[in-house]
Amino acid sequence: MTKRLVEVSNLKKSFQISRRDSDEILKGIDFSAAEGEFVSIVGPSGSGKSTFLYCISGLETFDSGRSILCGNDLGLMSRNDRSRARRRHASFIFQDYNLIDSMTALENVQLSLKFSKKRVAKRDIRREFERFGIGDKLKFYPAQLSGGQRQRVAIVRALLVRPRVLFADEPTGALDSSSTGVVIGELSRLSSRGTTVIMVTHDLEIAARADRAVVISDGNLVGNLVSPTAASLFLSLIHI
Repeated sequence: MTKRLVEVSNLKKSFQISRRDSDEILKGIDFSAAEGEFVSIVGPSGSGKSTFLYCISGLETFDSGRSILCGNDLGLMSRNDRSRARRRHASFIFQDYNLIDSMTALENVQLSLKFSKKRVAKRDIRREFERFGIGDKLKFYPAQLSGGQRQRVAIVRALLVRPRVLFADEPTGALDSSSTGVVIGELSRLSSRGTTVIMVTHDLEIAARADRAVVISDGNLVGNLVSPTAASLFLSLIHI
């Protein structure tokens, strides 16, 4: 039986919008992802997709329910313990890159490897930069890079950690079609080698490259499609 690396049950999350009022973003989601599975998450803007991804990765706390990451019950852990578990087992591709402005592209990657206690030779880091078309940008600072280049640095940083689970929030949003193909191909390759990949995307063609797609609408998981196509995802969304 394939091991489940992510297990979520009845997950709820609200944001306080005033002293008396709160907005319920996640309304009791059940979800799991197996080792080596590539899962995409789609849904309308504001449906709770990214919040869900942040909660199940340990980057964001949740109000109730249960979320287990590689055997770690995130809801029972302190903030520091969650951080350690995340660094040990997972990596995250952020929609807004999340690079440190005062560090070069190379230093941003090396810092992530240091926190994750992973040793990667500089020549191997350089090889990854070259593979993503940014081999000449190692000593550039984020402000000197385009949005697409910063996104590729963030992707290299996440991939070199060699995580058991890779979370990705709109990983191709700032990329051209050529770079998008390279990134999605790499995510597929990682999942075929045993890494669980969970990706939020608004692009249905990209979502259809996953083994399975789930649909989130208004804080609820309303669809679960095995071997999805762009057409089947489109139909799921218009019938919400």
